[in-house]
Amino acid sequence: MLATTALLGTSSCGGSSTLNPGAHNVSAQPSSVACDDLIDAAKASTSPPAPPQGGQVYIGSGDTFFMGSEGRRWGENVDYYDGAFQMKIGIYTLDKEPPTMSIIRTDGRANGRAEFAPTAHGLPGPLPTVLTFPSAGCWRVEAHGARGSATILARVR
Repeated sequence: MLATTALLGTSSCGGSSTLNPGAHNVSAQPSSVACDDLIDAAKASTSPPAPPQGGQVYIGSGDTFFMGSEGRRWGENVDYYDGAFQMKIGIYTLDKEPPTMSIIRTDGRANGRAEFAPTAHGLPGPLPTVLTFPSAGCWRVEAHGARGSATILARVR
């Protein structure tokens, strides 16, 4: 996670955003669905886009991957800020464009959003991203590139 944190700290000031249409206010009660957000090496890509460092794994396929640290949980880095839950996450893309994002609470009652903060090196490569969740619960986060995709669950408390 240190690599991801360092990566996020080197992002440029200009960011772009991919929003999910139809976001609406919902109860802050979490979903009753089980939410396994463990970052598990068994789920890691067999052909990572870059050499893993320090327990880092890549989750995804083709040209789109989430970057995480083995044994941690995706939801561990969620903070409540400015009226919403937010999480920084690293995406690695082999495409020249950011992936299309989908952030949906697993009970289907709410949508989140993603904001990209590209590094000075541009794409392809690492893409620091901030996810915003309007409420607690279990969230399915998907990134779709031109030739691949990545999916994780994030538990927001």
